[in-house]
Amino acid sequence: MPHKRKPAFFDLNLFPDLRDDKYLSIPNLGLYPREKPHHTESYAEHKVYNLLKDKLPESWYAWHSLSIHKEDTGEHGETDFVIAIPNRPAILLMEVGDRILIF
Repeated sequence: MPHKRKPAFFDLNLFPDLRDDKYLSIPNLGLYPREKPHHTESYAEHKVYNLLKDKLPESWYAWHSLSIHKEDTGEHGETDFVIAIPNRPAILLMEVGDRILIF
């Protein structure tokens, strides 16, 4: 029996990467990608990724380096981290600069 995807509590159209097949059957909460961050030369992004890997609350999701697309305007972008808190519901988009975190 195929894994059924939990309904999203936010608009998946905003994050096209989450519509990709590799994310369609995410069964577990936690940080994605699991093993290591997406390719980046940013020391700060690696540091934040490792902090999230070690300290992210068990009931949260986090994704590194997601594309953002606004269908109504056609604008495209990327955010360093998306953190989703299902029991709130809340979403935090985090841009990480070397030595400075910008929220």
